[in-house]
Amino acid sequence: MFDKIQAGTGPEHAAEKYHKQFPAGNSAGPAANCNRFKSADDDVRRNTNLAILPIVMYPDKVLEQRCLKVASFDKKLAKLLDNMYETMVAADGVGLAAPQVGVSQQIAVVDIGEESGIIEMINPEILKTDGEQSGPEGCLSFPGIYGEVSRPYFVKIRAQDRKGRFFELGAEDFLARAIQHEIDHLNGVLFTSKVTAYLTEEELERYEEE
Repeated sequence: MFDKIQAGTGPEHAAEKYHKQFPAGNSAGPAANCNRFKSADDDVRRNTNLAILPIVMYPDKVLEQRCLKVASFDKKLAKLLDNMYETMVAADGVGLAAPQVGVSQQIAVVDIGEESGIIEMINPEILKTDGEQSGPEGCLSFPGIYGEVSRPYFVKIRAQDRKGRFFELGAEDFLARAIQHEIDHLNGVLFTSKVTAYLTEEELERYEEE
């Protein structure tokens, strides 16, 4: 999950936080348009029996394990997805992967606000990447640690939703960065392995001012 760098709480601040956390990098080569995906279940997914789950901290071994594929698309999965979303919002995040709540399965949620809505990715795989962007990243599994990370500017993925239906999604810029960060978690890859330079508080503040 991305850590909070700027102030602001609640889902209405998700897009603003993400844009401030990760300033846009330069695109190297053409990038396809972002095809937004909004789950058909967004309006009915909420229930009143939700839980805020504890966030797993490094060096817990679950964070470096390759997660198992999901085979059962049942009520247990739906409840986990709902609880993950509540946990993400409560922690001021814009993305959360299942291993960050101690579940070694290929499940992640992303919500940067805007028209993209809540994106639930189950058994995701990256089909294509293009371009390049660079900026600071953090993670609530690594409190207080931030670093410069380069990632593709555009990503296209294939995944399943909570009912097991396959979909493809193209994303660019901030949304692409969030999706790639969470998919890395599902493969046991931590953002610290991609940091080119760790950032001091002063350097982080300069990013926030840009």
